[in-house]
Amino acid sequence: MVKQLLFLLVSLFTFSLGFAQDEVEPADKPTVFVDYFTFPSNMKKEEAAIVRNNVLASAIASGRVITIDAESDNVQTNEKLRRTQNDMSVGEDNSMERLSAIGILGAEYVLSGQITSLTSARKERKSKDGKVTVSYEGKVSYTINLIRVKDGTLVTSNSYSNSATEDTERESMVSAVAKAGKMAKNIKAMFPIWGTVLEVSQEKKNKAEEVYINVGSKNGIAEKTRFMVYAVRQVAGRTINKEIGDLSVESVEGSDISCCKVKKGGDLILKAWRDGETMLVKSYERFGLFD
Repeated sequence: MVKQLLFLLVSLFTFSLGFAQDEVEPADKPTVFVDYFTFPSNMKKEEAAIVRNNVLASAIASGRVITIDAESDNVQTNEKLRRTQNDMSVGEDNSMERLSAIGILGAEYVLSGQITSLTSARKERKSKDGKVTVSYEGKVSYTINLIRVKDGTLVTSNSYSNSATEDTERESMVSAVAKAGKMAKNIKAMFPIWGTVLEVSQEKKNKAEEVYINVGSKNGIAEKTRFMVYAVRQVAGRTINKEIGDLSVESVEGSDISCCKVKKGGDLILKAWRDGETMLVKSYERFGLFD
C-alpha cells in the first residue's frame, strides 16, 4: 500500500513537470528619438513638418514606444549647448557623435525620414457626352529609417507614398501631405512584442481554445492584437522556434497578462502545453497598412 502511494505521488509529480513552462519576460518599451525630416526644394517647411508630426503622432498612438521629440524645448537646448561647446555648425556634425548625444537623452533608436518627392499629375476624364473633367493627383513619397543608437546600425528602412485627387494642383499636393505619415500599424511592426504562453485556460475536443500570455497594458497591446505562437524545441543540439499557431487578444486583464482566443493551431498548442514545451508569442502587423 505504501509503495502504491509513493508511486502515485511520483507519477503526479512527473505529470506536473510536463506542464512546466519557462517564462520569457517581455522587454520594456524602447525609447525612440523622432528626428528631423529632410525634404525636396519644391516642398514647404510647414508641409514637411506635417508629415513628420503625423509620424510622431503615430509612434505615440502605437503604444509600443516612448518618444523623444527632436523639436522639444529640452532637446533643442541640449543640442545648441553641444554645438556651442564643440564649436560646430550643422554641416560639420559627426553622425556618431550626434547619436552619442541622443543616447545620453535615453534614446535607444532614432526614427528619421527623407521626403523624396512631392508631385501632382493632371488627369482628364471624358464623359459620354464629350465633356472633359480635369482633376489633379498629388503624391508624396518618403522613406522612414530606424537606426540603433548604440552602434549606428540601420535596423530597417521602408519607403511609402500617399496620394490624393483634388480639383487643383496645389490642393492635391496639400491633401496628399495631410495623409502622409499616419502609420501606427507600421510603427508596431517595427517593434514587435515577444512573450510567453502562461496557461491554456480553455480547451475543447483536444484543442486549446483560450490561453493567457504574459503581455499586457504596459507593453502597449490592445484587444484584437494578433500573436504568432512558437514552440521552443531542441533539434540536433540547436534551439529552434517552430510556428504552431495564431492568437488574437480577447481582453487585456492587467499590466502583464492578457487573455487570447486561439485562432489557429489549437491542437498543436494544447499538445505543446501538455508536453511542457515553452511557447513564445510574437505580435505581428503588416507593413503598408496605413491608419
